[in-house]
Amino acid sequence: MKITTPTLKKVVAPILVLSLAGGSAWHLMASTPKSQRAKPVKVERLVDTYLVEKNRVNIELNALATVSADKMISIYPEVSGQVVAIKPNLVAGSQITHNENLIELDNSEYLITRQEMKAAVVEAQSELKLELGRQSIAKKEYQLTGHKLTENERALVMRLPQLEAAKANVNRAKANLAKAELDLARTQIRAPFSGQVMKSNVHIGSRVSTSSDLLQLVSTDRFLLTVELPETGAQWLEYANQNGKGSSVSITSSHWNGQTRHGEVLSIAPNMDSQSRMISVVVAIADPLALLAENQGKPRVMINDLLDVTLKGKALDNVSVLPDELMRSDNQVWIMNQDDKLEIRSVTPVFRNATFAYIGDELKVGERVVSSYLGSPVSGMPLRTAMKTIQNPQQEN
Repeated sequence: MKITTPTLKKVVAPILVLSLAGGSAWHLMASTPKSQRAKPVKVERLVDTYLVEKNRVNIELNALATVSADKMISIYPEVSGQVVAIKPNLVAGSQITHNENLIELDNSEYLITRQEMKAAVVEAQSELKLELGRQSIAKKEYQLTGHKLTENERALVMRLPQLEAAKANVNRAKANLAKAELDLARTQIRAPFSGQVMKSNVHIGSRVSTSSDLLQLVSTDRFLLTVELPETGAQWLEYANQNGKGSSVSITSSHWNGQTRHGEVLSIAPNMDSQSRMISVVVAIADPLALLAENQGKPRVMINDLLDVTLKGKALDNVSVLPDELMRSDNQVWIMNQDDKLEIRSVTPVFRNATFAYIGDELKVGERVVSSYLGSPVSGMPLRTAMKTIQNPQQEN
């Protein structure tokens, strides 16, 4: 095939352009001086530190507590009758004192019954005296006959069964009298303890029976607080017993304006919650309604309230207390060592709650725990503190 001149130009021209461009690029690359890799600059991370101290401290457990009554009962009359008198202002919230007369029932029928029982006692006692006289006569007659009888025959001749029956009648009459006097006393319904009225459902003129729920009373001597704690926390508490007092408890609430009340750990419930795996610790607070003179002006603790509590547990010797936010993942602590470098140290807290971690021998006095956040902590990372930053300009001068 014959190649013409125009066709040859179309083929050669592009090849020539590409060759010239490639040569120019190679020349530029060959003539450009090679860059030198810069020496890495040592960068110190600025951090804040927490100085380790060792002390004797009491473990503190923070939790929420629900308030309940120590003693709360419903009052039912023990006899039936018509209500004829009620203590003035016997309504919810009114104060009551131990053995105070709260309600009176009509006692007319019970007075009559008591009188009848008194008469029955007199009759039974008279019958007993007569029987004693009959026995005396029978004894003399037996002695005059001179007959020898068996023990059973002698008992019949001496009227011993009749005498025992007469004595039993006297005892029965006395028991009936005691029951009548007891029923009469029960027409006056008295307070079983000092406290307050929770509910009142009684009115003058109404007829009540032993199934009538008249009052609900609550003792105000003390209330109980139920605190839910993990089992690992409850083991650090002291419980009240005959030999000593329980761990002290500080009680507060967001609406108490900074005021606190104090209680005492009483006991631990024997059961564990099947869902939360928490156990219940019972705390007592005396005079919860601040009725006594020494508690005047203090906040009132109300039944069913939800309160913040701090339980003071057993003492630990020679431990460091770190804010819990200084504990990193996997129970690690960041230490700024003597060379101002990061040391990542694993520790096992003696105890830990949501606020503090209690560390034993794994931290030393004077060590610096890094409190600042480090995005990508690496052991050996250089660190500096704000104090060092301030001193550097002075050293240069």
